[in-house]
Amino acid sequence: MTHYTPIGDAFKPAWQHGVIAIGNFDGVHQGHQALLAQARAIATQKQAPCLALTFAPHPRRFFQPQTPPFLIYDHSTKEKVLGPYVDGVITLPFDFALSQLSATDFIDKILHDGLKAQHIVVGQNFVFGHGRQGHVETLMAHGFDVTALAPVMNESETIYSSTSVRQALQNGDMALAGKLLGRTWSVTGKVIPGEKLGRTLGYPTANITWPEMIIAPRFGIYAVTVEDDGKMIKGVASYGIRPTVNTVETPLLEVHLFDFNGDLYGRELTVSFHHFIRGEEKFRDLESLTKQMHQDCTKAQELLA
Repeated sequence: MTHYTPIGDAFKPAWQHGVIAIGNFDGVHQGHQALLAQARAIATQKQAPCLALTFAPHPRRFFQPQTPPFLIYDHSTKEKVLGPYVDGVITLPFDFALSQLSATDFIDKILHDGLKAQHIVVGQNFVFGHGRQGHVETLMAHGFDVTALAPVMNESETIYSSTSVRQALQNGDMALAGKLLGRTWSVTGKVIPGEKLGRTLGYPTANITWPEMIIAPRFGIYAVTVEDDGKMIKGVASYGIRPTVNTVETPLLEVHLFDFNGDLYGRELTVSFHHFIRGEEKFRDLESLTKQMHQDCTKAQELLA
């Protein structure tokens, strides 16, 4: 049997004998929320803890380390979003040892001996264990009560899925992404020094690092809000390669905040993307760029009003 050590206090006694919802939960979209709600209902009935069991890094990141960025949220954001739905989030490190666990070992070590789970809630197509050999039927065969949810659809018969959220973000369709997620999509990064070009044009911006492995939305201009110290500040953001002046190879997130004066360097900010305004463009000169920036700010203020 493969040796496997869980992260931290994943198997603490308070979380044993619970109802466990298992998944990657990337995005914690409305399909995931339906699964978590089912787990909560069962846990309430059984008077048991309701827990989410997830993995870090995402298994795709482990098996295909060269894959392009694809995650909807970084792990800390995912845990934060999961928090209100469950009593605890159990994160197992997805490493070589875990990847080699057979389905039977995963059940014995994680679900039975570690968590002493009394009920498992998963998606209908859930697979697990080395070689993806474990299925819902495998869990049932080992004596677990299992609830397997079919894919959840919206009124347009679009399945809530991480793939559909990623596609919406890549298309700049923030309205659809928000409907699928049940919340405005956001990223969190640290403010770093930039070239201060925006300041010379009358529109100072905060340059924010893009989280590793987070999917890139469509290049363009967005109406955004920024969370800073519990306050929500409206603004306009540019995400792209800045084709007019000092074009860059690595896309930049630059945010201009309305009605704000202060030093943000080194601060960690959460930027919520409410509306896509326009695609990224190359302007013939700085005057044309500045004029467009003024129009973008006006549009963003209208959209966020």
